[in-house]
Amino acid sequence: MRSIGKLLLTVAVIVAVIFVGCKIYDRVQLEIYPTKYSELVETYSKRYGVDKHLIYAVIKCESGFDKDAVSSIGAKGLMQMTDDTFEWIQKKEGVTDPKVPQSLFTPDISIHYGTALLKRNLDEFGDVKTAAAAYHAGSSAVRGWLENKEYSKDGKTLSYIPYEDTRSYAERVVKVQATYKQLYGENNG
Repeated sequence: MRSIGKLLLTVAVIVAVIFVGCKIYDRVQLEIYPTKYSELVETYSKRYGVDKHLIYAVIKCESGFDKDAVSSIGAKGLMQMTDDTFEWIQKKEGVTDPKVPQSLFTPDISIHYGTALLKRNLDEFGDVKTAAAAYHAGSSAVRGWLENKEYSKDGKTLSYIPYEDTRSYAERVVKVQATYKQLYGENNG
């Protein structure tokens, strides 16, 4: 009788520890995968029809949500855009009074034009991994890889990304997007 009581108490303690551990794990995951700038992400996700989880994934992988981030090649802001790419995407978006590159440190500008670039890459290449590779290495590089039978068997999808840093980046974006979907729900809107 006494041993059954001890067993029940032990089981109750184990269940409680597991429950608390899961709650702590969930809390830590939400801290590791934040949804900062959610109003801006929601706005541009809807405007461009780009999954908000993908936008969060790119921000996390590019800058870790540091709006003042600058890369070794001079990419700026939350979504880490170079000056040349920023100038190009503004032209493609029909901007008549272009913003200066320093404005990429403004979250609204970075998320707006970063999402516009993601949308163009998704439209051109059709899948997240290839679009992420284009975001990282440039669409010209990806077009060249798609024409090479070593990297693409069908000319539409990449079977291999030859730049190690781009390959790692594209895989990371896909994984982080999946984590955001798991933590915050599948819906896009």
